[in-house]
Amino acid sequence: MQQSLLAFAQGKHRDPADALAQRAVLAMLKLRGLVGNAFQRGDGEGYVACNQAIRLAAGGFAVVNQARRYPFAGEIAELREIRLTGIIDDTIGAATPLVEDAEAAFDFFRERCAPTYGVFGVASVTILRGDHCRAAIAEMVALNDN
Repeated sequence: MQQSLLAFAQGKHRDPADALAQRAVLAMLKLRGLVGNAFQRGDGEGYVACNQAIRLAAGGFAVVNQARRYPFAGEIAELREIRLTGIIDDTIGAATPLVEDAEAAFDFFRERCAPTYGVFGVASVTILRGDHCRAAIAEMVALNDN
């Protein structure tokens, strides 16, 4: 990730539009971590919900970016999926609910999608959790079905 995006995320912004864009960027960054955790946990619902929340935060940022044109906006991959089809007069009014919903999703899934321990680099060890475990068990065939 580029330094300009991180500097913006860590900066202090007095302008309400900049502060809202910063909240959107921070929500995206935090939710990206939860997406990986949800996958490791086998939490399909959490995985989908966190991805949708990232899109909400990206949508909020896109609305503010339409008025501001931040130079680092190209570094946010999620913006490639968003197409604004009209001109939005009330930037803050339109973007605030999107960012607030993304932040609420992070707060809701933060504990549920907490990091887990894993074994990496050893091909013979696989830890299956949640949906991954259910899928593996569903594909199993009993060798001895007495």
